[in-house]
Amino acid sequence: MADFCERIGMTDKSLAMTLLALGKLDRLAELLDPERDDTALTLDRTRLPEWSTKP
Repeated sequence: MADFCERIGMTDKSLAMTLLALGKLDRLAELLDPERDDTALTLDRTRLPEWSTKP
């Protein structure tokens, strides 16, 4: 969660309070779901050793 918040320039508390104020607190779980975080997935793939990404 800290990585996601850092990338968008907010603290975790600020993000939660913003979603609460907008009535979208239920979206917090969606936003923090690693399987839906394309940026983090791309970063993880670039950090893998080259041999592990070849078929």
